[in-house]
Amino acid sequence: MGAFGIPALIRWLRGRAADRDDYRLWNWTIALGAALLLWLPWLPSFLIQSRRVYDEFWIPRPTLQSVLETWRDFGSAFGPGGRYLVPLAIAFAALVVLGAWGLRRRPALLALLLLLLVVPFAGELLVSLRRPIFYTRTLIWTSVPFYLLLAAGLLQLRFRPLIALATLALVLLNTGSLVGYYRHYEPEGWRDAANWMAPQVQPGDLVLFNAGWVQIPFGYYYRRVGAPVEFHGLPADLFDRGILEPKMTYADTKRLDQLIAGRRRVWLVYSHNWYTDPQNIIPAYLRSSLQPVKAQEFNGLVIYLFRRS
Repeated sequence: MGAFGIPALIRWLRGRAADRDDYRLWNWTIALGAALLLWLPWLPSFLIQSRRVYDEFWIPRPTLQSVLETWRDFGSAFGPGGRYLVPLAIAFAALVVLGAWGLRRRPALLALLLLLLVVPFAGELLVSLRRPIFYTRTLIWTSVPFYLLLAAGLLQLRFRPLIALATLALVLLNTGSLVGYYRHYEPEGWRDAANWMAPQVQPGDLVLFNAGWVQIPFGYYYRRVGAPVEFHGLPADLFDRGILEPKMTYADTKRLDQLIAGRRRVWLVYSHNWYTDPQNIIPAYLRSSLQPVKAQEFNGLVIYLFRRS
């Protein structure tokens, strides 16, 4: 082949590799476009939901800590916080920057990955200046480009012992997070609450919820073990007001009077009241109208029983 043939062969092989990379990137772009087309029928529902969220929702305004926690959760959800939060966030950011540097010779792929990762973060933060929408769950899908950049960053460490050490650190970190999650995380106690309340329900009882949507998890478990009973949300039943989580006001006690009129016993399932009933109007009003009988606390909620004296 000769001295001049070898460089020509190398250039030809590099060109074919670049063509394969472009072909794969083009296929990925087409796949993303197809996914978008398949999603388009959901666009009307998305717009309606977005309007409802914009009108009223519970998400607090993002802070530096909440942004760092989201970034930390991408690398290891339920990972260490406190004094470890900033170092972990910096470590993940450094690996992502290294990964971006390693992909600099493939600008189309790098641009796509950064577009999928940075734009959603920046977009939610910008919108949150007017209406808070920044929330980790809404950004989960951007973890795909994050992991690709993270992997590219690990490869940029060059030395195999260093790559192995960094990978081992990530594995140990996520193992610790999983152990902590399964050992210490407690879901809200809807099943236990339904099992406790079901045998005590009597015909004619009324069950009230300070947040209408709370009927969904409670009812899911109650219907399996309890007799039929009338459910109502306060200050309105689910979706009746066209906003997700209406707040209880003193004006809404008129409806509460109508609901409890003639009732001998009334149950109150009280949860997430920090947002839907921050003034604790509902239990206070029921205590003034009915006699408190019992209260039982579960993780994330309290169940009260009142009766007419």
